[in-house]
Amino acid sequence: MYQALQPCYRRLPLQFTRQFSVVHARWAGHNKWSKIKDKKGVNDRQKSILYSKASNEIITAARIGGSVDPALNIRLAAALKSAKDQGVPKENIQKALARAGGASNGSGQHFVYEALAHDSVGLIIECLTDNANRTLHNVRDILTSYGARMTPVKFMFERQGLVTVALDKSIDGEFDKFFDIAIENGAEEVNERPDLETDGYHIYEVYRFSWS
Repeated sequence: MYQALQPCYRRLPLQFTRQFSVVHARWAGHNKWSKIKDKKGVNDRQKSILYSKASNEIITAARIGGSVDPALNIRLAAALKSAKDQGVPKENIQKALARAGGASNGSGQHFVYEALAHDSVGLIIECLTDNANRTLHNVRDILTSYGARMTPVKFMFERQGLVTVALDKSIDGEFDKFFDIAIENGAEEVNERPDLETDGYHIYEVYRFSWS
């Protein structure tokens, strides 16, 4: 006699399925480098503007003072000191002095442009350049970008004379004598310039507004 076979079940261990997820890759330092790069770009532009301004001040000081020797040109000495204090590289200063040498010797061309901005603001623009066409083109582009235009405006201005004088600090009463001489010769304003002072000297600027 046969016994019916009973079904037999065996418990199998639970099978764990692996869970998958998708995440975006994060590049370490990527955002930080972007910020550093942007900041560096801003700093480089600021330095470029600073160096260009210092160079122009040196060239202008040489032209006004008539010499590239800082011992003979107070304005140039002050411009050089300012450039060094602001961290302008020595190479940039030397290049500016080389250009200033040409400017003071008359190798650069001097141009004056007149312009009107906002329909009421007169502009007198003085340029010293070795390329007249390029300078004229640049001036026009700048004026146009600000809504200004070239037009006669000299009638809106009065030419002003300026003399820079260095007085020895060790001599008592030197300023009083200088002031009397300045007034007797038509000076209308005398201003002290501590920012231009050099060792042992006070610097003054004398203005005569009716100068022609």
